[in-house]
Parts: sequence; structure tokens; C-alpha cells
Amino acid sequence: MSASTRSNQPYSYQLGSRRSNVDSRPWFVPASFAVLPGCRRALLVPRTSILLADDNFAVLSYVRKMLEKDYEIVAALHDGESVLHDWPRLRPDLIVLDISLGEPNGLEVARSLRQTGCISKIVFLTIHQDPDFVKAAIEAGGLGYVLKSRMSKDLPPAIHAVLSGKRFVSPTLAEMRG
Repeated sequence: MSASTRSNQPYSYQLGSRRSNVDSRPWFVPASFAVLPGCRRALLVPRTSILLADDNFAVLSYVRKMLEKDYEIVAALHDGESVLHDWPRLRPDLIVLDISLGEPNGLEVARSLRQTGCISKIVFLTIHQDPDFVKAAIEAGGLGYVLKSRMSKDLPPAIHAVLSGKRFVSPTLAEMRG
């Protein structure tokens, strides 16, 4: 490619090449995009953005590591006030929210988010197995309800289901036995 062509197209990429026309740096994809596997050409697709909120730092770290390969984690916050403060700036596609965040708790945060016009989908990640909590979470605007004891197994399919517009609730202990 000639020098004059490069100056006319400073940000284009050569098809079939892993190098940019700008310089000899390796071709890269921004973190907020994914390249579809099996494509002959680089087709950039926006990655789903997720905000995590849990008062347990170990859980936040574990969930972040579990999801960051497939999703863009825009923040990992440890309290409800931070979620309410940072949501307008971050505008995530999905929020993974602990119910027991302190004051305000996750249910109150979800209600406040909905009242302020938040359209992010919400998956609750919790220790609470009581059906009353499930009902309250759904009424607060949640589409997913995942037990922390099952997060490795249930959180990825819950996120997939919720992003597809479906509800997901972790099986109860009675359902797991039967």
C-alpha cells in the first residue's frame, strides 16, 4: 500500500491483515467490543456492559473474574449509594446486585433505579432462599435471582436468560433434591 493511500485512510484496517494502516502496531479490538468467531472479516460487536454491586469484596472479585472474559465489567461497587450515584454515568446493560448491601439494600436500590428511568436489566445475587425475597426482587424490577451458593453454575445462564428477555430463578433446595 502506498504512502498516499495511508494518509487518506488513517484509521482503516486491511482485510485479512492483523496490522493497521496507521503503523506497525498489532491490530487490536477495543475492550468494549468483541470479534465474532469464525468471521472472515473483523466484525466488531459491542460487548454487554455489566455493573457489579456486592458488599463482600471476595464475591465481587470472584464474579468479576468469572464474567470479564465474556462481558465488559464497567464497575464493581460495594454499596447501594455508589450504584445510585454511578449508574447514570456508566449506563450498563445489566446490573448484578446483592440484596444485602446495607442501607440502601439491593431491593431499595432496584426500586430507585427504576424510578429514575434506569432500563438496565437486573439480576439479584443473594444468600436469601426465602420465596418472599424472590417475589420482592421481581416486584423491584429484577429479572434474575441467583443464590450465591450456586453462582458458579447459575449466574452465567441467568445473565444469558435475562439479556434474552427471560426470567431466571435459581432452583430451591427442594427442586435440587427432586
